[in-house]
Amino acid sequence: MRKLLIPSLKGKIGDWVYFNATMKLSDVADKMRINTVSEVQELYSHNINEVLQRDVTNKRISKLSQYLKTQKDHFLSTLIVAIYKGSPKWSEIRIEQSFEIDGKELQEKDALFLDGRLGILSLNGDESLFVLDGQHRLIGMRDAYKNAPDTLGGDDISLTFVVHSPQTIQKTRRLFTVLNRYAEKPKKAELIIMEEDDAAAIITRRLVSSHDILSQAKAISSSKAFAMPTNDSTSFTTLVCLYDITKIIIEFNKIYPSTKNIYRLSDDKLDELYNDKVLPFWDFFFSSFPDVKKFIQGKASDTFTRNRATGGSLLLRPLGQILIASVYKNFANESPKRFKAFKAQIKKVDFDLSHQNWKYTFWDNGTIVTKRPALKKTVLLYILGETIDKDAMEKSLTKLYEEHGDKYENSLVLV
Repeated sequence: MRKLLIPSLKGKIGDWVYFNATMKLSDVADKMRINTVSEVQELYSHNINEVLQRDVTNKRISKLSQYLKTQKDHFLSTLIVAIYKGSPKWSEIRIEQSFEIDGKELQEKDALFLDGRLGILSLNGDESLFVLDGQHRLIGMRDAYKNAPDTLGGDDISLTFVVHSPQTIQKTRRLFTVLNRYAEKPKKAELIIMEEDDAAAIITRRLVSSHDILSQAKAISSSKAFAMPTNDSTSFTTLVCLYDITKIIIEFNKIYPSTKNIYRLSDDKLDELYNDKVLPFWDFFFSSFPDVKKFIQGKASDTFTRNRATGGSLLLRPLGQILIASVYKNFANESPKRFKAFKAQIKKVDFDLSHQNWKYTFWDNGTIVTKRPALKKTVLLYILGETIDKDAMEKSLTKLYEEHGDKYENSLVLV
């Protein structure tokens, strides 16, 4: 294996001396050069490596590979790599005090700080290198490089090298554990904020930044989950719920049949989805339920709330909002006459969770119920006067009531 001369910065944190460096992707992707922890036996036995290997997720690797091959502005965070065996050498580049930056000589304190930090890391090819943090990125790079060597091979990849020895195996294992234990995956809300390809995420951000109602302060909770926090009684919905509603309205699964191929739509197509599908839904929602708009503006009556005692309005619960979006989309795909009738009927529904229509399906003695989404939808359709399998619905409700020591007595009220 050929010798590499790698520009690097030397640093120290805790007991670890490390080298920040860059290597060409073609060298990083070379399996003979850098391995994952599970591909070598420097830290763990064969059996443990088998377990670690199962932790590698092919779906993540495929998405990473696709990202590198299709996005011209691709970028990867730093890999942390342990150097073991061989004869790696670091050669310092001396910075003299007479060195000038912007026409001015370095001050003594700056020269002292730079002293011993800039250099060249020499790898002769006989070292064993294994990734402590970034195994999916490494394997994703290998896969992408295999398919596009000319396009990707020259990319500069950032690495941090640490030196491992048999005497410090426990120390290196601990570092491997800490890096992976505390490497928290981004929450769904954070991905929605960062995603630049997913059409639903892009449109959701547009809603919360420019929609005349959804951009208001009380529209979106700070929650990073789908559900509304119990201590938030003033926000309308969550970012994750808004994203899930957008996916329903734009028919996300038709745009992206495979989650392995999420690509950015043209600006014209994004505008079309926003203006022709998403905005009409929210226009319908806020015109059908004006109390929601007043709630966001802080002008709602004391009876239109979300609370722990009676539950308040289902319209102020993400589960209720998703339900309405799902039913709306069903009717939007039918005849204009049916769609118009739905819009008229939905306004008549009493969405207060204390109403008997929502007993046990949505509300159970102070707790919002998240299970049985299909039954929830069937109940709403029945309340709207739609033709459904009534026998199957009543059978499910009878069983549900019995689970709570109660008896279902055909108690749903139609509009």
